Amino acid sequence: MRNFMRLLSRIKMATCMKSPLRHTLSTFIPRFNPTTGMVQWDNVGEDYDFEQEVAQSAYADMLHDRDRNQRYYEALRHVITSMKAAGREVHVLDIGSGTGLLSMMAARVGADSVIACEAFGPVATCAQRILEANGLQERVKLIHKHSTDLVVGEDMPRKANVLVAELFDTELIGEGALKVYLHAADNLLTPDAILIPCKAKMYLQIVESPFLWSHNQIEPFGGDLSFPSVEMRRCHGSPVVFDLQVSRLKFVHNEIITNDENRGAVRCLLESPLMFHEFNFAPYSSNLKLEEVKRITEVDGNPITACRGGLAHAVIMWWELQMEPSNHVPAITMAPVGTDPCARPGDPRATPAWREHWMQAVYFPRCCPLALSAGEALCVDFSHDAFSIHLDLHRASSSPPLTEQHLPFCHCLTHVAWPRSRFAQLNHPRFREDSLRLTKFVIDHVSALQAPSIALVIVSDASHIPLQVHQFLPLSKATIFHLDSSPMSLKIMDPLYRKAHSDIRLEENVDNLLDSLESFVEKSPTPVEICVISEPFVVTALLPWNSIKFWYVFGQIKERLPRHSCWLMAPTHLRICAVAMDFEHLWKIRAPVGADCEGFDLRLFDKMILSAAAATDAPVEPQPLWQYAGKARSLPSSVFEMSLLDPPTFSAHGPEAPNTLGAKAVQTQTLTLSTADGSSVNAVALWAEWRIADEMWHVVGGPSRPIEVNKEVEWCKAGPHPGVVFLNPGLSDKLGSQKQSRALKVESSFDFYTGEPNFCLSVV
Repeated sequence: MRNFMRLLSRIKMATCMKSPLRHTLSTFIPRFNPTTGMVQWDNVGEDYDFEQEVAQSAYADMLHDRDRNQRYYEALRHVITSMKAAGREVHVLDIGSGTGLLSMMAARVGADSVIACEAFGPVATCAQRILEANGLQERVKLIHKHSTDLVVGEDMPRKANVLVAELFDTELIGEGALKVYLHAADNLLTPDAILIPCKAKMYLQIVESPFLWSHNQIEPFGGDLSFPSVEMRRCHGSPVVFDLQVSRLKFVHNEIITNDENRGAVRCLLESPLMFHEFNFAPYSSNLKLEEVKRITEVDGNPITACRGGLAHAVIMWWELQMEPSNHVPAITMAPVGTDPCARPGDPRATPAWREHWMQAVYFPRCCPLALSAGEALCVDFSHDAFSIHLDLHRASSSPPLTEQHLPFCHCLTHVAWPRSRFAQLNHPRFREDSLRLTKFVIDHVSALQAPSIALVIVSDASHIPLQVHQFLPLSKATIFHLDSSPMSLKIMDPLYRKAHSDIRLEENVDNLLDSLESFVEKSPTPVEICVISEPFVVTALLPWNSIKFWYVFGQIKERLPRHSCWLMAPTHLRICAVAMDFEHLWKIRAPVGADCEGFDLRLFDKMILSAAAATDAPVEPQPLWQYAGKARSLPSSVFEMSLLDPPTFSAHGPEAPNTLGAKAVQTQTLTLSTADGSSVNAVALWAEWRIADEMWHVVGGPSRPIEVNKEVEWCKAGPHPGVVFLNPGLSDKLGSQKQSRALKVESSFDFYTGEPNFCLSVV
């Protein structure tokens, strides 16, 4: 999911820049803009898709993982040195070689031959240049193919007796590692080949955590509100793994876990993590199975029991890699901090390292939440196919027969249509308080209107607000129109409305809404007053302010029905706030690798990635900042503000500025963030605040507590993610070199055509 969100975030390009990858020409392509709700023309280079693929490859994240790099280097050195000492030739195959880093390591520590296999064309081309830059082009043969297409005797002169590969993801096997290893064992490796890594051990911990559970089920809102439905409550959820940085959760022991505002507590219900499976990658191929199902009831002859009573909400899973057969090299472990089962006292290399390319996996078994008593015996059902893992949990006293793999399947559609972050937001106490205040504000204002006929237009995706308003608003007072532009949401909300016997008119797009409104006002015997409200959320929105779609709908209604009174009730104002940040690790995902990655020069890779990213990436990207340690280096400030009371206008070219702003296509504002320590600033974090009722501001993607300079920021753990602008190395160096003024200038602008705010950073 994390990589999927990153993929979605790369939707904008810097048209003023040309990529050195190829000579490009510009072209116009039509695209649907979910923010404005209109099809618009974008000017992109002819190699946009090519560059986008390169920018999305995310290799740099792995290359900044020093623990990973060092363990692979140590394992290669140990294996190759041992084989050479025994008088054996060493022929290495590197599958999925990427930049060629592991191949260069193998060559440098004495392998007789190295074959590097990389299927991704742009990276393979770059890798060849990197080999030349490091003087290893004669020692490493690079083949641009999938490993399953390699043929011994054509691509390889002989079978390899050492295989090094990094084919893993959060679930270990999600990138198809099992199939690759099986094919290699049967076709590309000698029977006595040594694999690096050679094994993977799988660990789990059963946890009680209302916070994690809030990402899987929507709790009832109370009263007579039929949301969530019975079908939603009974649904087992999505089979897609929930990946996150588990080390950022708050592990507690005997304290009472409450649904407090911050939310994030986890209590372990097993005394120690359970090692429940081992994958042996080494030949023969019979060592691996593409599908397995088994039940684990005991460990070392002792039954699995709960160490304390509680509600089992979820299972946290991670893995550990044994790097070579002798186990001389310490393992690469994904254990959350403080729960590493392989850590050895005094061995700093066994301390879990920070990584973003791998995380921990969270599963929600079908029987959860499961009430357990201290000492109660449990059993864990484990199954996997070629790409995914599934875990189920039962009481040992009432476990069903073990059959073939049964993945949870979402039959209510909600888990498919709505992101987990929306589930958590709908469950969040502060959000529920805000939504009640918004509902009361709407009810009070609509009830006070003297108009004989009122059309209340609610523009929100995945929202309970229409039902909540309908519950309290007198039926004769207004007709409710609900625009939910998510096609799957329509299938969820329509039966809900019918079951509630409501007369809410559900519309799937702006054109249908406009037609329905026009028909409604024409049939009304009295003048109609149209009121537009929104609980700002759009399923396709990537950043907190992208939910401004309701404002464009407001403008389109006024454009279509100019003779009727139409006004925006809420939200009436948008402001975007920012704070200068010093992230402990997150900055690495966008930082150059440089000339010394374990002694190898990868600057050519930096050049390729950074140029491709400049041509395709949006400068602001969404990140779940609560999962990353970071301190504020400035006070928060509003960097952009805009009244929404006056709607955008529309011409043949598309949306334009409100009449009150004249002919401006872009509104620009400038603010200076005074930083406490300019040398440590590596990013700016941004979030949205919407004024939804009088002086009440609804914060989306912001901090959960007031920000203090030089203190860690506590970010909200639910709802849309904050936006982040990472400082490029030049800007960061310039800010750090300032001896007196340590100020970061943020110039913000709003493009009315695209509905996108833009931010430009500079040092003053």
